[in-house]
Amino acid sequence: MPCHEHRKYPYLLRHLPVARPDQVWGTDITYILLRHGFVYLAAIMDWFSRYVVAWSLSITLDADFCVDMLKTAL
Repeated sequence: MPCHEHRKYPYLLRHLPVARPDQVWGTDITYILLRHGFVYLAAIMDWFSRYVVAWSLSITLDADFCVDMLKTAL
């Protein structure tokens, strides 16, 4: 159940028909637990084709590996 004190942001792409590749990209960062810590996985995916455009792994959660991944995707 959502907390009513937190602001709820609208989903801006709700009425946008995704009709072709490279029209909309999505990104996510997740962590993977390893024996001696975490590794972070960031990925950019094309919403139309579900193709992973670029991905990157890092042992630190800094912006550099995300920026490098974006440059690779572009």
